[in-house]
Amino acid sequence: MFVDCSDLKPDFTIGKPDAANGWASFQYLEIAVDSIKKGLAAALVTAPICKESFQLAGLKYQDHTSYLQEKTESANVSMGFWTKNLKTVLVTIHKSLREVPDLINEETLTAAIENTFLFAKLLKIEQPRIAISGLNPHAGENGLFGNEENEIIIPTIKKLGFGLIGPLPPDTVYFRAVQGEFDFVISLYHDQALIPIKLVAFDSAVNISLGLPFIRTSPDHGTAFDRAYTKESSFRSFQNAVELAIKCSQG
Repeated sequence: MFVDCSDLKPDFTIGKPDAANGWASFQYLEIAVDSIKKGLAAALVTAPICKESFQLAGLKYQDHTSYLQEKTESANVSMGFWTKNLKTVLVTIHKSLREVPDLINEETLTAAIENTFLFAKLLKIEQPRIAISGLNPHAGENGLFGNEENEIIIPTIKKLGFGLIGPLPPDTVYFRAVQGEFDFVISLYHDQALIPIKLVAFDSAVNISLGLPFIRTSPDHGTAFDRAYTKESSFRSFQNAVELAIKCSQG
């Protein structure tokens, strides 16, 4: 399928945030989602957006995920990441560390868990082993370093039942997953997930939005203005994003 967007081509500013660039990229996104709704495409693979350009254009969205959730009226959408040896789903996304503890509750944790099982189904992993990371050092050490584990995470795990392991100390759970002990790790905030993901698969990881009515993937990197339009950039993450979108769309 080819969609002509030539009438939405402003005088692009190369190498830095720009309002016109932000508005154009948003319009391209709108056209892509509308094309899927019309049945012209089965999945969406997005290139990185410049969040500052979106802001300069007066757009309220901070990322693709929040826009797609609102556009599709999807109740529970989670950000997930795929690599060959490590897969994770986030409970919170682009929030400051100060906000994170207040956003960890039974509802948000349950949504992430349900979307992790969806992720497993898309990847055809039966009876997935899902580890849940703790929020605090040593997963709280039985309340010594924080009560979120005892008051929220453990009761939610007990309520939902099988296939869930944790909460486990954040400083070891990702290593254990990479070694093959777990199929997925549920991460409680952005950098808790992204630091290990980019450590083990810096130029090959894929971002996937879970809980939408269609498959959406993207490369796990930003706009990289410092190397855009040079030969220094790797296309592996984008290639993997396309391949994962095809795989997950085949049912």
